[in-house]
Amino acid sequence: MTPRFGHAFIMRMFEVIFNIRLLDSQSVIAKSDNYESLLRKLIALIWLQKLADANRHGLPRTNATDTHTGSSVKGQINVKKTIQEYISHNHITSNVRHRTYDPIVTTILWQAYLILSKQYNIRQISHTDSALDAIQHLQRIAVLNQKVTLHQYRSIKYKVLYQSYKPVVDLSWQILANSMFSNEQKDKTKGFGLFLDVAELWESYLYTLFKRAYTPLGWNIEKPEVVAYPGKLFQRKLIPDIVLSKDDKYCVWDAKYKRMNFNPYDVDRSDFFQIHTYVQYFAANYQVISCGLIYPVNNEPTDYEKLVDNTLFGLGQIKTTFSIYTMNVNEYKAHNNIKETETDFTKTFYINLLMNNNI
Repeated sequence: MTPRFGHAFIMRMFEVIFNIRLLDSQSVIAKSDNYESLLRKLIALIWLQKLADANRHGLPRTNATDTHTGSSVKGQINVKKTIQEYISHNHITSNVRHRTYDPIVTTILWQAYLILSKQYNIRQISHTDSALDAIQHLQRIAVLNQKVTLHQYRSIKYKVLYQSYKPVVDLSWQILANSMFSNEQKDKTKGFGLFLDVAELWESYLYTLFKRAYTPLGWNIEKPEVVAYPGKLFQRKLIPDIVLSKDDKYCVWDAKYKRMNFNPYDVDRSDFFQIHTYVQYFAANYQVISCGLIYPVNNEPTDYEKLVDNTLFGLGQIKTTFSIYTMNVNEYKAHNNIKETETDFTKTFYINLLMNNNI
């Protein structure tokens, strides 16, 4: 399946997010073999990044219980089994609780790494210290021949301390599943699949562009997670995609990888209300100067005035600019002038939605 804006644009977003160079020209991905090779490299990069992000407190640990039988007691006596053992063998049975690495999680991660090493050339990619530390620990503790069932994978419970491991474990399971599918297709047509959350990719791409462009100008670029009505039955998390802040000035934006042909119904109702909810939350404590939704498009808008209002809700009272903002990514199909397009985008965004508010 060909992405809406072409393979080159997908690759460019990865280049920006991970600060790597994948393509020199569109011809590099003209052949399916080259494109598959690039996809494999991307999967390896993403896996390493997710592992590094997850490894904040070491590999996930869980509680385990060992049983000890003998003349001495280790831990807590198991009364029922002790009665049985003492009568027949004059032994005491006790249980010892201890912390150990989660066998299911570590097995999935290690087996995924072995596949990435064999089929994705992950060892040729530079490893961060955090990722390397996790891999070295996996190498020491993982069970090579242990089989993990789908039920075991779905039954994994992540404690709060290790919640960050869920994304890399989920990706690892997909890698294992893809490898099993490939093995089943030995004498058939080769199968290789990759499911990308392009909406998340678009969000991370814009976040990275803004961070590089505006951090040197004194702006903080964040992806905050805030809680509305904490402790109440109706407590909810609010997670805007991109928040820019400088002093007490805030800009709240959501990235939308959706079709935008500049028709009224292209703006999804739920997206519209969601961004206004975010703005109202931040406006309670800060001055929100601009907000809106950012879309990738193939064509420039013919009437920019219809895409912006200098006051929230158009009532002329709250001085918050609301806008539908777009990036014309048509150039990416030819993979030409990409950096110029990105520079123009961040410059015009700054001028239209930051400078006009006297920042």
